[in-house]
Amino acid sequence: MGMNQSFDYKYNKMSFGGCDITAILGGTIFGQLQAISFNVQREKGPVYVMGSSDPVAFARGKRAIAGSMVFIDIDKSSFLSNFNEDSVGQSQFFAKKRDIRYDFNSANAGRESFSSMFGQNSASRAGGETNSIESLFSGSQGPTIQTTAWFMDQIPPFDVFLSADNEAGGGMKKTIAGVEILNEGSGVSIDDLVLESQCTFIAKSMSPWIKTTGNNN
Repeated sequence: MGMNQSFDYKYNKMSFGGCDITAILGGTIFGQLQAISFNVQREKGPVYVMGSSDPVAFARGKRAIAGSMVFIDIDKSSFLSNFNEDSVGQSQFFAKKRDIRYDFNSANAGRESFSSMFGQNSASRAGGETNSIESLFSGSQGPTIQTTAWFMDQIPPFDVFLSADNEAGGGMKKTIAGVEILNEGSGVSIDDLVLESQCTFIAKSMSPWIKTTGNNN
């Protein structure tokens, strides 16, 4: 390249950082996602035959895609609140009517009530509803009822879409399909400035990073 030849440094090689990436989980933009990691593992084993101590080939087996996500909990559980409020029907699943969970609502003045039948406390059940075996298995849906998730692992499978756009006009994207949450965890400490929650997941498929805009090669 001569001294007088123009060169556009903006489109030479563009990089992307975490602040350039927008995460979309199940069709909802997650502004509280702090970090996401993913890895691919596959079973491969050597094939041996008599007369040689070295492998003659390698057999290819199953592949597993897994990863983890970290969320910032500002004033509530960011993961469940986004799925329950912003994604209509995204967190709906069929649960057993006899499942029991804690019901936190304003009527209890901050006290948890040990409730079943999904949000109906003992007072509402006393108004005529019975908690008998017959009632648990009655109705058009039988022993199950459609309700929102209260644990991360109850969320049905969803897709994760990562979109990267930097200030130079470049862009790229990545998709993780069929994500299933396995584990969740959190905690608080006197040294914590923010509250975080983590979860691990497995997935069915994952695409590589694909360039969407810009002239970088």
